[in-house]
Amino acid sequence: MNPVLNGRKGRTPVIPPNMVNKPTIVGTDGPNAQQWTPNASPYFAIEVDATAQALVDAGVPIPVVLFDTNRQYQQRTNYFMPLELIIKSRTDVSYQALIDDINEVAAVVDVLQMQICNSADPNCNFNFFPSLDLMYCQRGQKPSLIKTIHPDMGVSENQYHLNRATFQADMVITQRHALTFTIQPGEKALLAFYQSMELGRKY
Repeated sequence: MNPVLNGRKGRTPVIPPNMVNKPTIVGTDGPNAQQWTPNASPYFAIEVDATAQALVDAGVPIPVVLFDTNRQYQQRTNYFMPLELIIKSRTDVSYQALIDDINEVAAVVDVLQMQICNSADPNCNFNFFPSLDLMYCQRGQKPSLIKTIHPDMGVSENQYHLNRATFQADMVITQRHALTFTIQPGEKALLAFYQSMELGRKY
C-alpha cells in the first residue's frame, strides 16, 4: 500500500515531514530545498551577414538555413552554406550556443521581426523581404514543408515606417526544424524571435 495514503481505513493521507503543505513532486536542489527556476526568455535575435567580398563577387543569391541542429536538412538536400556567410547570435554568446540550447529545449515563437540592410547603404532600407520556409526533418523521410511565412503580411501598417517587418510566425522550433530563406549578396538580415514558451525544460 502507498505509505502516503496509509492512514485510517486508507482514507487519511500521512504526509512525510518534508512534504507538509507541498505537492507530491517538488523540485529540489539538495535533500529538501526547493529549486528556483527562472521564466523562459521571451526574446533572441540572429544576424545573417552576406557582405563578404567573395559572395558579392559571385553575385548569386545565397540560401540560408537557420537552426537545423541535427543537420538533417542540409545533409538530405546535399547543401551546405558557404563559409563566407556569417551567422551570429545577437543575444547569446554565439550562434552555436543558441542552437545547442534549442537542440535540448524547443522554442515556441509567436512573433518574428525582420530587418534587411544593404552594405552599400549604412542605413537599413525597407525592402520586400524574402519568404521563410519552416521545414521539418525526420528519419526515413525527406524534409517536409510545414509552412511558408510571408513577412510582408505584417501585424501593423506602421511597420513600413520602421524599416522592418513585424509579423505573426506561430511556429515551434525543435532539433528537427530548419528555417530557410534566400539572402542577396551584400545584404545583412536581422531576425528577432519573440518566444512565448519553451518545451522540454527540466525542473
